[in-house]
Amino acid sequence: MPFDFPELLAALAPRALFVNAPLHDSNFDVDGARECVAAYRGKHLEPVYPDAEHDFPPDVRKQAYRFLERYFKMRVDSEPNFL
Repeated sequence: MPFDFPELLAALAPRALFVNAPLHDSNFDVDGARECVAAYRGKHLEPVYPDAEHDFPPDVRKQAYRFLERYFKMRVDSEPNFL
């Protein structure tokens, strides 16, 4: 990649950020996600590390929907049409 993800995420601050970083993802190393989370300086950060492979488990998906509702004032159904 021509950029560093921690710097990219740090540039998002102070915006709210939800991170889904599964512990057993074969595409992305969870340590890299943790490095990004550590670099983020916003106060509305919600990192989630499900015990899963490359996935967006239903319980984590619900957390993401609540995050969108809370920080972006979006009303999200249990299974939005955009997914």
